Amino acid sequence: ELDAKEAIAWLCAEHGVNDSIVLSVLRAVCSNAFGLETLLGVEYGAAFFARAARLNHSCDPNCLSIRLGGNMAIFTCRAVAAGEERS
Repeated sequence: ELDAKEAIAWLCAEHGVNDSIVLSVLRAVCSNAFGLETLLGVEYGAAFFARAARLNHSCDPNCLSIRLGGNMAIFTCRAVAAGEERS
């Protein structure tokens, strides 16, 4: 099993990039990936949905998302005023 430093070194060597690139991609994925789960709620991975990653977090969201196979559908869950940001 690789520790974090070994994993970063391997990724750098494998892809011909430096550690700042690897860490930048890791931060982007950690901040923007969405969990994937079965209908029974069993988590089995994560995916990056570029458009969905642009939605802002809210403690009182006006949207919800549903993963359908390899797609993500986003629906408003309450009225959204003209010009109001979706979150």
